[in-house]
Amino acid sequence: MKTIFNVILHKPLFNLLLVFILFIPGNNLGLAVILLTLLVKLVLSPFSYKALVSQIKNKKIQPIIDQIKKDHPDDKQLQSQKQLEIYQKLKVNPFSGCIPTIVQIVVVLALYSLLREGFVLQENLLYHFLTLPTTVNMHFLGIADINTPSAVLAVLAGVFQYIQVWLSPAFKKDKKKEEEVKDKKDMGPMDMMQSQMGVFVKYIMPGMVVVFGFMFPAALVLYWITNTVFTIGQELVIKSRLKTIEDDIDLRLKEYNL
Repeated sequence: MKTIFNVILHKPLFNLLLVFILFIPGNNLGLAVILLTLLVKLVLSPFSYKALVSQIKNKKIQPIIDQIKKDHPDDKQLQSQKQLEIYQKLKVNPFSGCIPTIVQIVVVLALYSLLREGFVLQENLLYHFLTLPTTVNMHFLGIADINTPSAVLAVLAGVFQYIQVWLSPAFKKDKKKEEEVKDKKDMGPMDMMQSQMGVFVKYIMPGMVVVFGFMFPAALVLYWITNTVFTIGQELVIKSRLKTIEDDIDLRLKEYNL
């Protein structure tokens, strides 16, 4: 398994980083990590965009899914069948976020294996058509040694993580539902779970990012920051199209009398 991981991920990632290092003036590893992140995000952007749109649509049709569960509480098979029919009719894929998420996790793990003890030029990982640079600049903008943890980058990672969640259309508040819950002075299990998940993602996760940022090499944290900033840009694009997306799902709901 380790050999497969090295061949498929570790070695290609090392050489890709090396290509960027060789072509960047000053052979700066920090800039190479940023370019690598942007390349990964650009390749995944169509999948990420669909995943973000799917999150909005899933949130929009959640009341219908909840009603199906209430109508057929003892028949899980029928629940699944009706939910699948809803997803097919409304062209919603509840698992569309899996591909970009899995790829991001794999890239982070590969980067971690490459940078956990600092970036080292390893000739045994080199492709035959590349050459090792004489030196690699490990300093990033004068604020961090890319091979060691950086307090500045750790805090920035947490800040951008919070901004990303705050801007995400998927976490847009449903005022109508909030009023209904307020009037009943009671929250069902699903509402409670969603509320707790919202608190975790909005407040606890950014804090965890900061904590891990203090523990990991700055190169990994820089990858996370670049990834998050790119995602913020995607979500701003989604936000500008939010009404069109919601109108589309409303039209389909009306078409199928849902």
